[in-house]
Amino acid sequence: MAHKFENVLTSNIIFGLYQTTMQSFIEEEKENLLESLNYGFPSMEPRDCDELRKKLENEQYKIFNFDSSLGLYGYVIGKDIKIVINTK
Repeated sequence: MAHKFENVLTSNIIFGLYQTTMQSFIEEEKENLLESLNYGFPSMEPRDCDELRKKLENEQYKIFNFDSSLGLYGYVIGKDIKIVINTK
């Protein structure tokens, strides 16, 4: 559905990827979400964080957080995640 990445470098080192609860996501990102909902991010319908939480839960979205040792960190709002390892 949406993502927010910060500190994107050409050589990122991702330390971890984990799923977080909807409630903790809304609490941690509340100020950013209140601002960005005015511009249609991460969705056009909700007007506030409570409506966003209900929409995401009703449509079975999940929150995936990225932690890094170098560079990229942020989150993805999606229904599932698939990790593909390229060995080439």
